[in-house]
Amino acid sequence: MNHTNVLKVVGDDGSAHTSIPSPQEWRLKVSGEVENPRSFTLGELMALGDGPIRGRRHITCVSAGGIVPGGGAVEFGGVLFSDLCKEVRPLPGAEDSELPTVSFVSWAPGTVGPRSEPHRTTLPLADCFGAGGGIFLATELEGSPLPHCHGGPLRSVASEDLFFYKGIKWLQEIQFLPMPLESCRGTWEEHTGYHNRARVALGERFEPRMRRILSVEVDAQGNRDERTELIAENDWQTVFDEMHQQRDFSRLSVAQLHKMFGRLPSDFRNCRFSNGVFQAQIRGTSFASADFTGADLSEANFSLSKMTAVRFSSPGEEPAILRGADFEGAFFNNAHLRGVSMAGARLSNATFFAQQHFEKTTDRVQGLDVRGATHLDPKTAQWLQKNGALVDPRDLSP
Repeated sequence: MNHTNVLKVVGDDGSAHTSIPSPQEWRLKVSGEVENPRSFTLGELMALGDGPIRGRRHITCVSAGGIVPGGGAVEFGGVLFSDLCKEVRPLPGAEDSELPTVSFVSWAPGTVGPRSEPHRTTLPLADCFGAGGGIFLATELEGSPLPHCHGGPLRSVASEDLFFYKGIKWLQEIQFLPMPLESCRGTWEEHTGYHNRARVALGERFEPRMRRILSVEVDAQGNRDERTELIAENDWQTVFDEMHQQRDFSRLSVAQLHKMFGRLPSDFRNCRFSNGVFQAQIRGTSFASADFTGADLSEANFSLSKMTAVRFSSPGEEPAILRGADFEGAFFNNAHLRGVSMAGARLSNATFFAQQHFEKTTDRVQGLDVRGATHLDPKTAQWLQKNGALVDPRDLSP
């Protein structure tokens, strides 16, 4: 079975992890505020409760849209987190009903922040038994062993009422911590501003958070090791204004910038969002109607940002450079993209037009180069091509 036809791979695909333990060697450690801390083999884990069960989950990805081809639910096999809790018996929080906080820790390093730290996410204990079925500890996908690219041999699967990033691939440890959630944020939550609670019904994708990138090391495989510092809320405006004055945002890592202070300026012409190994990460931000003519956004991350009616090109001026940038889930409706290079960009769930306007024509994407872009929706590719964009033929069909 081609499991990418069942569930698209999002986040870390595991291609850099070649020395991962085998299923026979795998251990899940449970530690912290529990009566019975212990380590489980996969066989011991799957024997909990009524033994391994199968359950279908509807998945909501925070930025990549529908990651289940054709929609619907995905079947995972494994055990419920609640059955694990019956075995290890979490200690009740002394003063807070949501304590302990539960930290799910991966065998693999994070794809953001220091690579010396494993990837993790955290949840209040109550959320682990959520209305959407609670956390599921999975070793199977659609009746087959969970493939490596999806976190095999063991991953946690978020409850249906939480965004999918609250699940962890290559799950190695579960820690029950005697601290509030805000004091032990997960990797993406700490370093990229992903929301700490991630409740789908409340649209909790991001929360305002700013960091300054201090240093970046890139290894031979292209893995980035970033050192950053958290910017205090009362310094957000000052840091932004300094970068704007220098026309260089390449060291900025931020989420929901437009919610931090007043109104964002509209003039980003000739700004650098990429400068050597430094590449801005600006997620979930609205830049509607701003001017980015001549700006360098190459390899920067603008996932889930709104670029509605943004001007990336103007007659007689150098267009912005968007090559290789991450625009997963971004909005480009009515943006001026004439002659812009978006070659090699990541465009999963990116929007260029309102669905009801598919038959309408525009000259705003004439000469836009999206060749080599990844995860470009076929219908979007067709719309771009008929309006004069340069598109790979392979992107025109499912």
